Amino acid sequence: MTRRPVPFAHAGPIDSSKRRGSSCEAAIGQEQTFEPLTNTLPRKSYSKLLVQMSTREEGVQMSLDLYLEADNALTAPILGKALNNAGAWEINAVGGGLEAAFISGLTLSTDGVTTDSMIYAEDMKGVDFSVAMRCTIRIKGPEPDGQSAMEDLDKIAQSIAQACSSLFLISFQFEETLYWRDATGLHRP
Repeated sequence: MTRRPVPFAHAGPIDSSKRRGSSCEAAIGQEQTFEPLTNTLPRKSYSKLLVQMSTREEGVQMSLDLYLEADNALTAPILGKALNNAGAWEINAVGGGLEAAFISGLTLSTDGVTTDSMIYAEDMKGVDFSVAMRCTIRIKGPEPDGQSAMEDLDKIAQSIAQACSSLFLISFQFEETLYWRDATGLHRP
């Protein structure tokens, strides 16, 4: 399967001076390669995901919902470029938000800026910020041969961390935090 070009347009150049506490730290739009932070998920997380995926009934596709919560340094245009750098197969601007799909079956969607600034993740890992963007990340199985939704998730987290200084959390159903970005960088449990 070949990767289609990613059409992504935004209203104009990103003016980071208008966003308090934000700064782009990487050249947006440049193709980047990523090394996984670790080769596998933490044993507890991986086991939990495998159990949920393996208990599906014949013919019924299970999906896993994860959530990205980020501060105002992450905007839809920056997220779109980060998703492109992470290898998204398709990215569409929808209103003020985005929808993205990866060949692995991972999809990400957001309505853009949210008015609910509370962090929903139960384990905040010491990070505290006002949520300006909330994204739903859905993993549908089974993955095509040679593809890994968890590797795509790792690439997304790293790409966002390289694209801007946004503080963010990625959690599994708001219960277990899989990635967090604080002032010292990107982390995993």
